[in-house]
Amino acid sequence: MQRKVITKDRFNQAQLYEGNYWKSRQHDPVGLIHDLESPFALACHLQRDGWLAHTFDKFLDMGCGGMGIGILWLIQAKEKYGLDPLPISPPDTGNPFLDQFIQNIQSGVRYVGGGGAPPVCRRIL
Repeated sequence: MQRKVITKDRFNQAQLYEGNYWKSRQHDPVGLIHDLESPFALACHLQRDGWLAHTFDKFLDMGCGGMGIGILWLIQAKEKYGLDPLPISPPDTGNPFLDQFIQNIQSGVRYVGGGGAPPVCRRIL
C-alpha cells in the first residue's frame, strides 16, 4: 500500500490559507462567534457521554486554530495545551466582552507551535 504524503509546498499553501482565515477572524466578532459555535455538535456528544462534567489532568487540542480556541473552552482540565502550526493571535474584534472571553480561554492554555507528530505530542504531555 502506498502512503500519501502531503508535500511541503502543499502544507505551506494550506498554512497560508489558514493563517489568512484566522487573521480575518481576529477582527470579525460574528465570524469568531461562529467559530465558537461550530463545536456545538461535539459539545452535545461530550455532554451526553459525561465528558464535560469530568476534569482531566491534562488535555491536548491538536489543531486548536490561529485564535487558539478550538474545543479548549469546553473542557475542564488542570493543564490545557493547544497545538497548532500557526501562531496564536489575540482577539481584536471591537467587542470587549467577546475579546475578554477569548483572552480568558487563551490565558489558561499553554500553546505549542508545530504539527501533531507523536514526538511533538510526547514532548508536550
